[in-house]
Amino acid sequence: FPDTNSIKSGLGYLDSALNIEMNKYPLPRKEIAATYNNIGAGYFNLHQFEKSYEFYTKSYEIKKSLKPIDQRDLGIALGNIAAAHASLAKEHNQKAINYALGEYDILKTHYPNNYEALTLNLTNLSVIYLRTGNRDSANYYFSLAEISSYKLPYNHAYRQNVEKKKKEYFSK
Repeated sequence: FPDTNSIKSGLGYLDSALNIEMNKYPLPRKEIAATYNNIGAGYFNLHQFEKSYEFYTKSYEIKKSLKPIDQRDLGIALGNIAAAHASLAKEHNQKAINYALGEYDILKTHYPNNYEALTLNLTNLSVIYLRTGNRDSANYYFSLAEISSYKLPYNHAYRQNVEKKKKEYFSK
């Protein structure tokens, strides 16, 4: 993982790139949305989740306005916003769930065979539901994550993550 100084340096370069893009292109542009997303990722890695949420949301708003809408990009944006909310205080859990469910709807409708994305999304949903104390929903989404993970190679990181979460959260 990059160190804090590398991330901060990268954010400086991304900010410069964003300024150039904003002056060069009219909104909405996929390139600008991608830069907002990358800035959001930088802040996420610095654990500055409010700022991460701000930039992920800007990226999402642009992606939502592009025609034709790229459903995969929109789903990724919703997943990123969900992750930022889930990393904030407990009162953000319901918002995290709503965004993660939005991503899930896109995945199951447009990408039902993308088992990597489905497994990650469903695992994250189950963990967020556990944080809210809703064990029934957590179990439901975790069982879907498990089913999806079986479509991945045994040594795949997301499948291993499901096994780890099962031991950590659901074997008690």
